[in-house]
Amino acid sequence: MRLRKIEAMHHFYGFDPQARQCGQCPHFIRGIYHDRMLSKCTVYGCSHSEATDWRKGYSACTLIDKPFPEEDNRIIDILKVMQIKKEEQIPGQMTFF
Repeated sequence: MRLRKIEAMHHFYGFDPQARQCGQCPHFIRGIYHDRMLSKCTVYGCSHSEATDWRKGYSACTLIDKPFPEEDNRIIDILKVMQIKKEEQIPGQMTFF
């Protein structure tokens, strides 16, 4: 099963105990790209794709008052690795080509 963006954030960092929203977080950024307003979460990861668009109304994670730990990977990078591991060949699986 694939985690939604906000579900992945809450899985790794939990919910903000004060029930604030992502729009109040310093990790939430907005900018204009090709005449379009983009909203992103720098903890999740940023790209020019709609796949990393973020809503300010999402329930914030516990990093709302904390800096992002530099030794951590962005969530989008963690999810990519998890997806690759899931697609690896199963031991004993036959290949025909």
